[in-house]
Amino acid sequence: MSNTKKIDLRIQRTKQLLHDAFVILLQEKPFFKISVNNLTTRAGINRVTFYLHYKNMEEFIEHFLEEYVMKIQEVVFRYYDEALPREEREKRIFEYLLTYIQENRVVYHLLFVQKALPQFDQRVIHSLKSKTVNHIHEYRRSLSDYEMPKEVASWYAISAMFGTITFWLEQDLPYSPNYLADKIVRLNPLRNLT
Repeated sequence: MSNTKKIDLRIQRTKQLLHDAFVILLQEKPFFKISVNNLTTRAGINRVTFYLHYKNMEEFIEHFLEEYVMKIQEVVFRYYDEALPREEREKRIFEYLLTYIQENRVVYHLLFVQKALPQFDQRVIHSLKSKTVNHIHEYRRSLSDYEMPKEVASWYAISAMFGTITFWLEQDLPYSPNYLADKIVRLNPLRNLT
């Protein structure tokens, strides 16, 4: 193994240790009470190592938030396939998203239900809204018939989706991703407009 790969693996390991420690600490106290010292002690690394990667806790939290926003975005748009019929495509996207959230339920319970990092919800909605506005074109004729701007439709659909996901997490995931994805697609209010 080359020296560069060893360094990269060490950096990944350090960041994962910090990440895991932060998730544990978020379960114990509000984010604004978590210090660099708390984090590094829990992660089992020294403060100097932390400062090699981040300027301060604010930068660390920013990276943490961005990572989870990007993961949701990646899952949603990875499975967007124009070739599939709309309903099948939507169900596939929701099922993969719900499966991903189920696999990472501890973190997403903290972020969506407990609001451990309050700005998370709005960041996710905003990041998806900017991309989904372009995909609302399928509903354009019906939306204009109802005098509904694409931006409003996009905001509504994303907010409803994450409201449902939050409820699902609050209830300790009583439904399978497949079952809930099917119900979300059937409940889509825009579906009946076309």
